[in-house]
Amino acid sequence: MNLFLEFLDADGKYIHLFKLQQNAQDGVYPVQQVAYQYGHVGIFDQELDDRNRGRWSKLRALNVASQCAGYLPMDEAGMQKVMNFFEDSDRRRYVRDNIRRMLKNDECMSIADLMQKRYQVEKKNRERSKVL
Repeated sequence: MNLFLEFLDADGKYIHLFKLQQNAQDGVYPVQQVAYQYGHVGIFDQELDDRNRGRWSKLRALNVASQCAGYLPMDEAGMQKVMNFFEDSDRRRYVRDNIRRMLKNDECMSIADLMQKRYQVEKKNRERSKVL
């Protein structure tokens, strides 16, 4: 489960920098200042590439650990779906909170089960918003 938390952290850092780069390129002045202050100007592409490799490495390690725990392996297409799913910060936060709760209770769930659990929450939220 700690590998899952490490993956979520690496993925969040990548997404954060990606959005920072987009906003800086779009001319959002406060974001440009932040990028300059933290030394990102001129090296966004290299940093994004490093972070992208890091998050994929963490996901591959998580895939191996999941298989060792008895869960089905993910192919490249499955791993891409996981990456796409966790681009959303609410999804990362929800799953991170669930993992921490499971660690305290000595529980374990597959990546797919955690994603499905979040999909159900999103479905209920959509249905509630239609009623209102």
